[in-house]
Order: sequence, then structure tokens, then C-alpha cells
Amino acid sequence: MRILLGILCGIMVLFAGGCAIMAAGAGPVALIPAGIATLNVLVLIALFGTAKPVLWAFYVLAVLDIIGLLVVLGFMASLGPADSASNGIGVLLAGSLAVKAILTVLVARRK
Repeated sequence: MRILLGILCGIMVLFAGGCAIMAAGAGPVALIPAGIATLNVLVLIALFGTAKPVLWAFYVLAVLDIIGLLVVLGFMASLGPADSASNGIGVLLAGSLAVKAILTVLVARRK
């Protein structure tokens, strides 16, 4: 459970960090992906025991994952069933966000 959450958080750090770097010219907009990357780093640090767990980071990250899940599902609903390529990627993304949110809460409760 910890390993899977660590892998998903690592992927999100890479993706959100890249988005923050690409959006650096947009000013304050870059703070959103940078904040998400920071929360994922805090969870990774707590998962592998190098620092005391910051429980609020787990719960904030779970809420952000659920918001992301709802955004992806809304986007998929707006496209409709005709766009199978986007829906396939959307299902994978929605599933990974749901699993990540559930694992984040479960690991936070064990800490």
C-alpha cells in the first residue's frame, strides 16, 4: 500500500513540478501545481520515514485528488462517449486519482 502510494506521489511530483516550471512565466498560476508537488513531496517524506508525518498534508492531498477526479469526470462527461481515445485516458487518470485518494487517507490513518 505504501509502495503504490509512493509511486503515485512520485509521478504526481514529476508531473506537477513540470507544470509549475512550464507555468513559471504565468506568475501566480504556477503556485497551484507547485503547491500540489510540495504536498506530494511531504507525503513521500512521511511515507519513507525521513521526517515526522504531517497529517494535514495527507488529508489536503486527498481532497485535492478528489477534486481532480471530479474535474476529470466532468471533462469526460462533456466529451461524451464518441471520443474513445480521450475517454480511455480519462478513465485511467480518474482511476489513479481515486486509488491515490483512498490510499492517502488509509496511510494517514495508520500514521
